[in-house]
Amino acid sequence: MAKLVVLISRDREKGVDIAEAWQKRCGATGVTIIDSYGLGSLEEQRQSKELPMFISMASVLHQVRATNQMLFSAVEDHLVDSMIEVAQEMMGSLDNPDTGILFVVPIDRVVGLAHKGRK
Repeated sequence: MAKLVVLISRDREKGVDIAEAWQKRCGATGVTIIDSYGLGSLEEQRQSKELPMFISMASVLHQVRATNQMLFSAVEDHLVDSMIEVAQEMMGSLDNPDTGILFVVPIDRVVGLAHKGRK
């Protein structure tokens, strides 16, 4: 059964390195990276810039850099544990504050998942 592995990392510098490691070391055939914003971080940035309270979060988004990176990859079940291990090896324990979060979601059906070594 396929799984969707999602990692939201507070350390934007390590996102590409983790994605590459998931492919090279774990065998994930594709990893997508998206810049993302945590609501708590946006609120902190809005307050630190002393912006008026009536400015919407959408306005704040246009003024700040992304604070997180979200990596996700649809993979076969047997790759999940190694992907988690690699992520924590590179980031430190995800149980530490302000590190990130990783979760795995079962996929009922997947079309187009590339299989390494198969055509």
